[in-house]
Amino acid sequence: MNGESVYPGTPPNPDFGTIKKYDLSERELEVLRELTRNMTNEEIAEKLQISSHTVKRHIENMLVKTGYKSRVDLAVNAKTIGLVVHDDDRTKGTHTR
Repeated sequence: MNGESVYPGTPPNPDFGTIKKYDLSERELEVLRELTRNMTNEEIAEKLQISSHTVKRHIENMLVKTGYKSRVDLAVNAKTIGLVVHDDDRTKGTHTR
Protein backbone atom coordinates (compact mmCIF):
# COMPACT_ATOMS: atom_id res chain seq x y z
CA MET A 1 0.00 0.00 0.00
CA ASN A 2 3.07 2.22 -0.22
CA GLY A 3 2.47 3.67 3.25
CA GLU A 4 -0.83 5.28 2.30
CA SER A 5 -3.58 5.66 4.87
CA VAL A 6 -6.85 3.88 4.19
CA TYR A 7 -8.71 5.92 6.78
CA PRO A 8 -10.34 9.24 5.94
CA GLY A 9 -8.50 12.31 7.19
CA THR A 10 -11.70 13.69 8.67
CA PRO A 11 -14.79 12.00 10.10
CA PRO A 12 -17.77 11.67 7.76
CA ASN A 13 -20.12 14.65 7.62
CA PRO A 14 -23.33 13.16 6.17
CA ASP A 15 -26.23 15.12 4.75
CA PHE A 16 -29.05 15.56 7.24
CA GLY A 17 -31.98 17.18 5.51
CA THR A 18 -30.75 20.45 4.01
CA ILE A 19 -27.62 20.59 6.22
CA LYS A 20 -24.60 18.53 7.19
CA LYS A 21 -24.13 16.80 10.54
CA TYR A 22 -21.56 19.35 11.69
CA ASP A 23 -24.07 22.16 11.20
CA LEU A 24 -25.69 20.95 14.42
CA SER A 25 -24.34 22.00 17.81
CA GLU A 26 -23.12 19.42 20.31
CA ARG A 27 -26.19 20.08 22.44
CA GLU A 28 -28.52 19.64 19.46
CA LEU A 29 -26.85 16.29 18.76
CA GLU A 30 -27.34 15.28 22.40
CA VAL A 31 -31.04 16.19 22.20
CA LEU A 32 -31.34 14.38 18.87
CA ARG A 33 -29.70 11.25 20.31
CA GLU A 34 -32.32 11.12 23.08
CA LEU A 35 -35.10 11.99 20.64
CA THR A 36 -34.22 8.85 18.65
CA ARG A 37 -34.94 6.87 21.81
CA ASN A 38 -38.54 8.12 21.57
CA MET A 39 -38.17 10.22 24.71
CA THR A 40 -40.51 13.09 25.54
CA ASN A 41 -39.19 16.64 25.92
CA GLU A 42 -39.54 16.29 29.68
CA GLU A 43 -37.55 13.02 29.74
CA ILE A 44 -34.83 14.52 27.56
CA ALA A 45 -34.71 17.61 29.78
CA GLU A 46 -34.31 15.51 32.90
CA LYS A 47 -31.58 13.34 31.39
CA LEU A 48 -29.59 16.32 30.02
CA GLN A 49 -30.35 18.49 33.07
CA ILE A 50 -31.87 21.32 31.03
CA SER A 51 -35.41 22.71 30.90
CA SER A 52 -38.09 21.16 28.70
CA HIS A 53 -38.42 24.61 27.07
CA THR A 54 -34.75 24.41 26.05
CA VAL A 55 -35.30 20.93 24.60
CA LYS A 56 -38.27 22.22 22.63
CA ARG A 57 -36.18 25.14 21.35
CA HIS A 58 -33.38 22.79 20.22
CA ILE A 59 -35.87 20.57 18.38
CA GLU A 60 -37.49 23.58 16.71
CA ASN A 61 -34.04 24.88 15.66
CA MET A 62 -33.16 21.49 14.16
CA LEU A 63 -36.45 21.40 12.25
CA VAL A 64 -35.73 24.84 10.79
CA LYS A 65 -32.12 23.96 9.94
CA THR A 66 -32.88 20.58 8.33
CA GLY A 67 -36.19 21.32 6.66
CA TYR A 68 -37.83 18.27 8.26
CA LYS A 69 -41.46 18.71 9.23
CA SER A 70 -41.66 16.83 12.54
CA ARG A 71 -39.66 15.41 15.41
CA VAL A 72 -40.43 11.96 14.04
CA ASP A 73 -38.77 12.94 10.73
CA LEU A 74 -35.73 14.13 12.67
CA ALA A 75 -35.46 10.92 14.68
CA VAL A 76 -36.10 8.50 11.82
CA ASN A 77 -33.66 10.20 9.45
CA ALA A 78 -30.98 10.52 12.13
CA LYS A 79 -31.17 6.78 12.82
CA THR A 80 -31.43 5.84 9.13
CA ILE A 81 -28.21 7.61 8.15
CA GLY A 82 -26.39 6.59 11.34
CA LEU A 83 -26.09 10.18 12.55
CA VAL A 84 -26.55 9.13 16.16
CA VAL A 85 -25.56 5.90 17.85
CA HIS A 86 -26.43 4.61 21.28
CA ASP A 87 -24.18 2.38 23.35
CA ASP A 88 -26.64 -0.52 23.02
CA ASP A 89 -26.48 -0.14 19.20
CA ARG A 90 -22.73 -0.78 19.30
CA THR A 91 -23.17 -4.02 21.21
CA LYS A 92 -25.68 -5.21 18.62
CA GLY A 93 -23.20 -4.61 15.81
CA THR A 94 -24.86 -1.47 14.39
CA HIS A 95 -22.29 0.88 12.88
CA THR A 96 -22.37 4.52 11.87
CA ARG A 97 -21.37 5.85 8.50
